[in-house]
This record gives sequence, C-alpha cells and structure tokens, in this order.
Amino acid sequence: MTLLTTANLKAVALSFIGALIAYRIYWEATSGAARRALARQDGCLPAKPYRSKPLLFGLDVFANVKAYREHRLLERWTKPLTSNNAHTLIANIFGQNIFWTDDSKNVKTMLATNFDQWSLGQERIQQMEAYLGYGIFTSEGASWKHSRDMLRACFERSQVADISILEKHTGRLLQNPLLHELTLDIATEFLFGRSTDAQDYNREDNACKEFIEAFEYCQNPMGERSEKYGFLAAFLPDGKFKKRAKTIRDELLSATQNRTVIRSELLNILLAGRDTTASLLSNLIWELSRQPAMLSRLRREIEDAILPRGGRLDSQSPTLVPEGAYVAYLPCAIYRPRDVYGDDAHRFDPTRWLDEGHASSPLRPGWAYLPFSGGPRICIGQNFALTECIFVVVRLLQVFYVERRDEEPWREKLGITCVGLGGCKVGLTPRG
Repeated sequence: MTLLTTANLKAVALSFIGALIAYRIYWEATSGAARRALARQDGCLPAKPYRSKPLLFGLDVFANVKAYREHRLLERWTKPLTSNNAHTLIANIFGQNIFWTDDSKNVKTMLATNFDQWSLGQERIQQMEAYLGYGIFTSEGASWKHSRDMLRACFERSQVADISILEKHTGRLLQNPLLHELTLDIATEFLFGRSTDAQDYNREDNACKEFIEAFEYCQNPMGERSEKYGFLAAFLPDGKFKKRAKTIRDELLSATQNRTVIRSELLNILLAGRDTTASLLSNLIWELSRQPAMLSRLRREIEDAILPRGGRLDSQSPTLVPEGAYVAYLPCAIYRPRDVYGDDAHRFDPTRWLDEGHASSPLRPGWAYLPFSGGPRICIGQNFALTECIFVVVRLLQVFYVERRDEEPWREKLGITCVGLGGCKVGLTPRG
C-alpha cells in the first residue's frame, strides 16, 4: 500500500511538471513568439535590470519600511536610477515585472501619445475606490470620460475668476495661518456651495473634525500602522481604514442631494483641491523663508504690479513592456536631471523659468515638468489651483514679513501627496 501511494505521488508530480512544460512550450509558440516579433519589429532591447537581494524576490521589504519610517522613501526610490546611471529600470517583484522611469519621453508616451494603451492598474483603483468611491481618479475608459465631462463645469473660467471665496477664507488664514484648513475651506465652498469652516475655531463642529481626521488617515494608513507593526502592516487587515472611509462617505452624503455618483465625484475633486494645493503652498512658503533674496524680489514684483526609451546599452532604444507589467514614473527623479535643469537641479530656484537670471534660463522642460500631469488626464482644476496659490501668496506677503523659524532640513511626509514632515514653521510679522 505504501509503495502504491508513493508511486501515485510520483505520477502526480510528473504529470504536474509535464503540464508546466507543455504550457511553457505552448506559451513560447504563441504569446511568446508574438511578443518577440513585436520587439524585433520596433527594435526593442531589454530594459536594464535592477539587481536586488534574491531571497527577497526583488524587493528589499525591510529597507523600504526603514526608509519610509525615516522619511526618505523618495530618495530610496530614485537612487537605483542614479546609481545605475539609467533612466529606465526593470525589476521582478514577487513574480511581477515592474518598470520605473524618469525619462520624459516615456512619460509622454504613457500620458499622451499612446494614452489608450495604458491602465491605471487595478490595485491602485481598488485602494483609492475604498474611500473615494468610483470617480475621476478611480475610473477608466468611457466612465472616466463621463466623469471628466461632468466635472468640467465646476472649473469654467467664470467660476475660477470669482475670487470672493478666496478673499473670504484667506482673510481667516491671515489671522490663523493653517494651510490645510484654508484649502479645505476653499475647496468645499467652491465645490459644494458650503464650507467646512475648519478655520473658524469658535465654531464647535465635531463632524467636521472627524471628517478631516478620517480623510487624512485614509490617504496614508501605512503611516500610523508602520509605527506599530513595521513591515507587517502591509499584510495585516486594517479595520480603522474601513471605519474612517465610512465616516468620509457618510459626512459627504449629508451635504448632497444625490447619493453615490455625486459623492464619489466630489470626493475625488476634494482630494485634489485640498491636499495638493496645501502641499504646494506649504513647501513654497517654507522655501521662501530660507531664501531672503528671492523673497525680496517676489515682494517687489507684488508691489510693482498689483517608454520609447529605456533599452539596455545606451538606454535610447525602445524597450518592450509585457502585458500585465507595471510602469511607474517618478516625478521626484524627473525634476532633477542636470542636463535639463542645470547643475543645481536639486535646488529650489524659480529664476530658471525666467528669461534671464539662471544658467538654464529660459527653462522650457516640456514633458520633464508635469505639476498637473499631462495628456487626456491633465488636471481640470489647474487654473483654479494656480489662482488660489497666487492669491494666497500675494495676500500673505502684502500683510506679513516672512522669516525662517526652524533649522531642520526638509524631510518628506509621504501619502497620496507629499508635504514637509516638519510642517511650515515660519515667522509672520505684520507689516507696518
């Protein structure tokens, strides 16, 4: 009986191995052959591989968690490109091909030239849909086009040009400067017709406070959990996320007449209207407080006037991205190549965009600079965001002198958006 069982096991094992071999032969003769023919037709070469620790399936989990907790994950993500002298790399992580790139031509191909060939990725859609619902940032194809058409009316020129909302809430900012509360108040009144009034500290509103806390947690649930569980946080269930996501949905439903569609679309736009603009303002003011000459120049102006590439060898040849592979482009790396931005690419210096004043002036980086993305998915609220930032900075500098109040270097606080870990500690002295 034992011999028979052993023989059966051997037969099952041999059958399984034979099936795998047969499947591989079939794949090579069909899909593999078609893929190789496509690569030859377009002159594709393999992308330069990223060599990681083999026992970790191409992913150094512990190093990534350590970098995240030390607020230097952006540096870790970009280092493989610079250390390998490459603009495009490929890694195999848990059996999944993943490309990452800082090549502007590759970015243009994904966002514009061959837009319809590329997907957002189901993992990203499912994660964001859990608290944002099914809207413009979590949909593709016809559904995405419908969302964009429906929301475009919110950002008509006449709407953006009305600065009365900006004046109202910026006035409160000048009394108590908290940028995320400012952008939340502006975005909610602009989108919903009613503000959260998060800057009004005389108003007791627990629902508003709970909404803000839930919104911030859902954007970066790993932050709090990684402090408790380390790398295990990525694999453990998160009951708090589900509870916070429900708080977001319920609070927004109480402010709208319709239900799922309106809620989902407005939540998507609220994310863009609050967090990205607050991040820009916070980082901008933080930088200005450290560069008095630039700040002085800006104040004077205010007062004077009211994957086509990535193949190995030279990285200039095309490289084939197999179906199902992921491609990530890294803005933090795209904005730092010296051949585009100059030898001081790492330094905050807006004069590089002016007609004179910098070695790379006038800078016209094209697809190497994408603050509002590009192609069909270009941000529909970019004019509103720029208007808001310009208005807030101008009013702030008209009323206050801005001075540096900390000696810490900038460190990232990474979620869906990226702000400075230490906040924006500056001194605001009223002008006489």
